[in-house]
Amino acid sequence: MAKAALRGFMDTLTRKHTMNNKVGDLLIITGKGLHSKKDPILQTAVLSVLANEYRVDAKVDDLNPGRIIVTSRELRKFLAMNSW
Repeated sequence: MAKAALRGFMDTLTRKHTMNNKVGDLLIITGKGLHSKKDPILQTAVLSVLANEYRVDAKVDDLNPGRIIVTSRELRKFLAMNSW
């Protein structure tokens, strides 16, 4: 479900973005995965989708490890590569 939501967001962002639009940082709240038996499942899945399907470099937030940050610079780079 989370992967589908992320794909939907990225696809919508690509379709609706124009070079005149300003893009800010993208903050994705995944939680820390405290109830996972091993590594955080949701966080790992989100990072994997961003890196492998969209070639976007995302980082776990140093101040809050339950969040993933995609910088505006990374998003602009992604949009530039995927614009018509």
